[in-house]
Amino acid sequence: MKGNNLQCGADFVKTRQRPPSGLHLEEGKRYVSFDGDGDRVVYYCLRDGVFCLLDGDRIAALCAGFIKEQLRISSLELSLACVQTAYANGSSSVYLSQQLGVEVSCVPTGVKHLHQKALQYDIGVYFEANGHGT
Repeated sequence: MKGNNLQCGADFVKTRQRPPSGLHLEEGKRYVSFDGDGDRVVYYCLRDGVFCLLDGDRIAALCAGFIKEQLRISSLELSLACVQTAYANGSSSVYLSQQLGVEVSCVPTGVKHLHQKALQYDIGVYFEANGHGT
């Protein structure tokens, strides 16, 4: 395998559940890996000596939760939804809807489907579990 993401890109980190080759993680620091064309991202850190991955489902929940809180503070009445595919972790859907009070919508796999559905809301948050999203 050749390329600018050899053993370090978002897919490598997500599928191997470990940091890029040659990277020594330090407690308290945050890290990010992108894929080759920059449209996929995963964040990770070392917490209590354990590798902790923030994949697309977690990133979407963090973003949606933050936006929901900002809407509440500002008293803006805008529609907000998190759009997911069938590959989303079911627990993330439950957390979004029951804990955060964010509407969740499910569409077929693919960013084009996510994007199309997200446009139906004033604010649509979407990330595939693999990190594709916005």
